[in-house]
Order: sequence, then C-alpha cells, then structure tokens
Amino acid sequence: MSNFNKQYQAAQPLEGKDKLHWRSLQLCFFIIGLVLFLLLIVMPETGVLAFWNILIPVAPLLFLLSTGFWRNVCPLASVALIPTT
Repeated sequence: MSNFNKQYQAAQPLEGKDKLHWRSLQLCFFIIGLVLFLLLIVMPETGVLAFWNILIPVAPLLFLLSTGFWRNVCPLASVALIPTT
C-alpha cells in the first residue's frame, strides 16, 4: 500500500521560473484564442478558415500527445484559474 502512495502523490505547485514559463505559455494561448475570436467577428471568412484548418486539426493531436498540456494552456481553463493565483 505504501508503494501505491509513493507512485500517486499529488503534484507539487510550480514555483519560480517554471511558474513563469507556464504563465507565459498560458498567456500566449489566451492571446491566440482572443485573436481567433476577434477574427471570427471582424473577418469571418479568415476566422472560419483558421478555426477549421488550424485549431480543429491541432487540438485532438494535443489531446493525444499530451493530455495535461492542453488542460494547462487552454484559454478557457486559463481564465478559470485566474482567481486562484
């Protein structure tokens, strides 16, 4: 039983440079999401092409290759985490 506890401990919060790197990456993805949203409003043709030809093919690839990565950089999830920082 103690071996099980050693393997599945909760992750430690990020600190220092690691936290700064994640926050920077989250900010980049938030800006990308905002730009895509604005493209869909201002230039719908370009926004729809970017959404369907870039975001939709890339998102499942991120889920497949690194599940935790998308959870940490998703613009909606990043906004939900703002009150906890």
